[in-house]
Amino acid sequence: MNPQFIYLLGLATQHLREARLADAEEVLKRVISLDSKSSDAYRLMAITLAFKKDYPEALKMIETAILRSPKQGILHSIKGNIQKELKEFSSAVISYEKAISLEPAYPEVYNNLGNVFQDLREYEESLACYKKAIALQASYGEAYANMGNALKRLGRLDQASSCYQKALELGGASQPDLLHALLRNKAQICDWRGINKLAEDIATAGLSGGVKVHPGPFLALYDDPALLKKLTENYMLLEHPNRARSKEFQVSTQKNKIRLGYFSPDFCNHPLTHLIAGMLECHDRSQFELFGFSMYQHQDEMQERVQKSFDQFIDISQVGDREVADLARSLNIDIAIDLCGLSDGGRPDIFSYRAAPIQINYLGYLGTMGAPYIDYQIADSVIIPPEFSINYSEKIIHLPSYQANDSKKIKSDRVFTRAEFGISEGQFVFCCFNSMYKITAAVLDSWARILGQVKDSVMLLYAENEWAEDNLKKEMLSRGLNSKQFIFVSRVPYSDYLARYRVADLFLDTFNYNAGGTASDALWSGVPVLTATGKTFSSRIGASLLTALNLFELITHSVKEYEAVAISLATDKTKLSSITHKLNENCTSSPLFNTQLFTKNLERAYFQIHEKLINNMPPEHIYISS
Repeated sequence: MNPQFIYLLGLATQHLREARLADAEEVLKRVISLDSKSSDAYRLMAITLAFKKDYPEALKMIETAILRSPKQGILHSIKGNIQKELKEFSSAVISYEKAISLEPAYPEVYNNLGNVFQDLREYEESLACYKKAIALQASYGEAYANMGNALKRLGRLDQASSCYQKALELGGASQPDLLHALLRNKAQICDWRGINKLAEDIATAGLSGGVKVHPGPFLALYDDPALLKKLTENYMLLEHPNRARSKEFQVSTQKNKIRLGYFSPDFCNHPLTHLIAGMLECHDRSQFELFGFSMYQHQDEMQERVQKSFDQFIDISQVGDREVADLARSLNIDIAIDLCGLSDGGRPDIFSYRAAPIQINYLGYLGTMGAPYIDYQIADSVIIPPEFSINYSEKIIHLPSYQANDSKKIKSDRVFTRAEFGISEGQFVFCCFNSMYKITAAVLDSWARILGQVKDSVMLLYAENEWAEDNLKKEMLSRGLNSKQFIFVSRVPYSDYLARYRVADLFLDTFNYNAGGTASDALWSGVPVLTATGKTFSSRIGASLLTALNLFELITHSVKEYEAVAISLATDKTKLSSITHKLNENCTSSPLFNTQLFTKNLERAYFQIHEKLINNMPPEHIYISS
C-alpha cells in the first residue's frame, strides 16, 4: 500500500479526533485521489461530513464505501446513523439490521437500532434492542440511558429512574443529557429528594457555556428570566447552532397572499391544537395561504379538523431538518411559526437552516428560544413588559391578549356530582389539573397552608401517573394533611374533562410554571383561577389570561398574597360568587375567547412584520393595540 496514502489516512483520522473537520476533509480529498477504491477513505469522509451535518453528502460517501466493502458491518451501521439524522427511519432500520447480520455481536448497533425505534415510537421494540446491547456489554451506560428514555415514553417512570441512575454509575452516556433526563423524570413523578441540588448542579454546568443543558425543566424551578436566557443561549449554541446558508431569500412583493407555515408535532388531540384550531379556521384566506408542517402524524378527530384549515398539510415526520427547510423555501413560505420550540417533539434545527425569512416562536414553549434565527416571540405586555424584553433574544410581538382560544370549544351537557368523587356538598373544592412536573415542593407547601386554614376543604388533582400520586400523598402527610383532603382524578374524554371542572369552586394555579390551556379550560368552564405572578414567561401566563378577562383580583404577586386570597375566597362565599358571576359575564365579551378578534390581531402583526421584510427593515418590537 502506498506509504503516502497510509500517512494521509492517519493524518485525516487525527484531524477528526481533534474536530478539525475542514482539515480532515481536505486531506481525505487527497487520499481519495490517491486511491479511489479505498472504503476507509470514503468511510472517514462520510464521518467528517456527518460531523459537519452535511448528511446528504455523507450518505453518498458511505454508500460509495459500501460498494467497495459490502461485507463490513461498520459501514452499514454508519449508513444507519446518517439515515437517522435525515429522518429516514425505516431505511435506517434496514441498514442497522444489515450491520447486525454481518456482525451480530456489535452492541453499539443494537443501541442505535433502539434509538431509531424510539423515533418511530415503537418503544417495546426499542427496549428489546437495548436489552440485547446490554447483554453483549453489561457496562453499556449509554444503552441504560436510552432504555430509560424508552421506559419513560411507555409510562414506566419508576423503571426509567432506575435506568438513569444505573447509567450515571456506569458513565459512557452524555452526563448533562442524563442528568437532565433524571431531573425531568423526578419532576414528573414528584420525587423531590435531592432535586434542588441536582438542578443547581446542572444549571451551574449549563451557565458555564461549555456544557449543553436543556432549559426546559428550569421553567418550573426558577423565577429568573436572565438565568433562563443565558442557559438557553448556551444550550442552543451547542445543540442547535445557526446553520443558515448565505443564500438570501428572494422576497416577492407581487404575491397576493402572505404564506404562513405552521410547524408542530401536535396537530392532534393535544392542548395546543385545542387552543389554535379555531384560529386556524378564522384566518382570512383572501390574504393568507396556510401550510401545516406536521412533525408527527396522528389519526384522530382533531388532526382531521385542523388539516382542513390548511391549503397544504405536509407530513415531515420522516424528512430531514435541512430538507424540510429547503421544502419550506421552495414553497416560498414568508413566515414560519414554530408551535413547539424546545418542548418534546420540537425540531429547532429546521429553523436553524432558515425555513423562512421570518421565523416566530409561539405557544408551544414558554420562554425565549435564545437563537439568532428566531426573529420574533409572540406575547403580550403582561407576559413581557417592556422592562423584561432584555431577557429575550427575539423581538416581541405584543398582542392585546397572548393566548389563542377556540370559541367553538365544546361545553358538555354532562353533569358530574360531587358524590362521584367522594365529596360532600358542604365541602370547599380547590382544583389543579396541571401536569405534575409543574407542582414543586414550594407549590405543595403553599397548598398545604391553604387547606390547613380552610376548614372542610379538599383538592382535586390530575393523577398523571401512579408514582406522582404516591409521592404527593407522602408529601401531604408530612405536611400534616390527611389523605382524604386530596382527590386524584384520571384522564377522561375532553368534553368530560371540561365538564368535570364544574365540581370545583376555585382553581389554584402552579408557580413558577403557570397553567396555560388548562387555565383557559377552567375559566371557560366557569371556575375562577387564582394565580401567583413572577418574572418569567411561564410564570405570567395566568396573569395574561386573567387580565384579558378583567379579573385583576385573581392576580397575586407573592406566595403570601396568593395564600391570603385563596383563603379569603374559600371562606367568603359572597365574594367568590361575585367573582364567578363576573367571570361568566366576561367570558362572552372579553377578547380571551373571541377567536375572530384574536385572529385579526394576529394577522395585523403578520402584516406589519411582512411589511418590514419587503422593505428590507430589521425586526423590531411590534405593538398591536386592542
